[in-house]
Amino acid sequence: MDAGKAKIQTDRLLIQVFEKSPKDGSEINVVTTPVLYGPRIVPGYYGYREHKVVKGDTLSGLAKAHYGDAALFKRIVRANPDQISDPDKITPGQVLRIPIGS
Repeated sequence: MDAGKAKIQTDRLLIQVFEKSPKDGSEINVVTTPVLYGPRIVPGYYGYREHKVVKGDTLSGLAKAHYGDAALFKRIVRANPDQISDPDKITPGQVLRIPIGS
């Protein structure tokens, strides 16, 4: 990676594990996992509450219920990078972090 083009997010920590190929020393079987550390999972918030998704839940509905504004659903997406890959697809049984405070 060109260090001049690196994108740094100070509110995220990623752990990367890999094996070195005995053939050429390249990285193989790379796995990258986000680490959600401490209560400050979204800048400006001091903690989170957990919400177990039930049938009919939407991220905009959760944002409206918790923040009074459905457009703030991106806060929930940002707090759950390991749970939400597509904001239009959450499933019953998922446990999401809802950032609190500001």
